[in-house]
Amino acid sequence: GQGDELAEAKIAGGLAAFLSERGRNDEAETLYRRALELHRHAADPRGEAIYLGNLGILYTEAARYDEAEACYREALDTHRQLGNRTDEAIVSGNYAILLKTLGRTQEAELNYRRTLNILREQGNRPLESRYLSNLANLLDDTGRTVQAVGMYEMALDILRQVNQPRMLGATLGNLGLARQKLGRIDEAYTALSEGIQLLLEQEARLPAGAFLALRGELFLLLGETGSAETDLLEAEALLKGEPARAFRIQFLLPFKVRMLANAGDTDAAESVLAAELEGMAEPMTDSELGK
Repeated sequence: GQGDELAEAKIAGGLAAFLSERGRNDEAETLYRRALELHRHAADPRGEAIYLGNLGILYTEAARYDEAEACYREALDTHRQLGNRTDEAIVSGNYAILLKTLGRTQEAELNYRRTLNILREQGNRPLESRYLSNLANLLDDTGRTVQAVGMYEMALDILRQVNQPRMLGATLGNLGLARQKLGRIDEAYTALSEGIQLLLEQEARLPAGAFLALRGELFLLLGETGSAETDLLEAEALLKGEPARAFRIQFLLPFKVRMLANAGDTDAAESVLAAELEGMAEPMTDSELGK
């Protein structure tokens, strides 16, 4: 009966989420599709829309952007027809992530602002803080850093009131980088340091390592070589191994090469780049990308 189908869908969806977090996206897709079809058979449009939204996230991570957009659009239409405002907000916010990835920043911003309006109506403060941070990232990436700082600070006001220390740490790190762009160096250092400490306490090794490398860049800029070297060693310890490869390439490698070049050791800088390039012979999996 319908109850059995929905119970089976719940188990399939839960297992799909578990597998997705571990980079096993092909298996997750099969299970999400199974859950979706079970909700369709049970004539439960809200359940359908929820799993379409989950597939949208999965397809975005797999760079299957056309399929992701189709899922998000169908999910949004259903949630709007049913009047599911919170569900609509979540899908709209995740759709904005896809739109930003595709370079459609105006559409992304519109979706983020629509999401925030709904969440404020609903009084959903934890989710509001998440999408405030996302919108701040977009504003910063599009050259509106002053506005971005304001958004990050609004998100922090909420995050300090709710129990989301990992999100608080990441937002503090991003706020620090934005303040640095504005020349607010002391405030940048304070935010970065607090964010790193929180992430380390949560054992969030990859973002903590990334922000350590970025704080090291700040120390290097200030001529504080000893502090930069300390952050380099800590970041290297956190960003070891294949799962950290994408973070190492994006954040640690440029910092390490700059450190060596500043010390006049260009041969060592070249060797570091060559070694990392050799390690990239095999393509990165979703798990290695930290997804």
